[in-house]
Amino acid sequence: MSTTGTTESLATKGYSVIPSVLSHRELEAQTAEIKKAAGNDAGNRRLLDLLWCNEIAERLHAHPHLRTFLPSDFRAVQCTLFAKSIENN
Repeated sequence: MSTTGTTESLATKGYSVIPSVLSHRELEAQTAEIKKAAGNDAGNRRLLDLLWCNEIAERLHAHPHLRTFLPSDFRAVQCTLFAKSIENN
């Protein structure tokens, strides 16, 4: 998708899907990391302390499609995981 297409989708739908930020293999690895981070708790508010999450934040910061929407000096400051379930609500 072009940057123009991304902008149009965001303006008309309120969101935009940007393919190829992470490969299928990387998504599987991140899914495993998220499951480990969630553990048996209801979530975690400090995922940026974990290397894998910090690396994703840096990749998003450098992604050319996102540069159109975000200021160049933006930084992720928190990454929160809520693992809601009947047991953990």
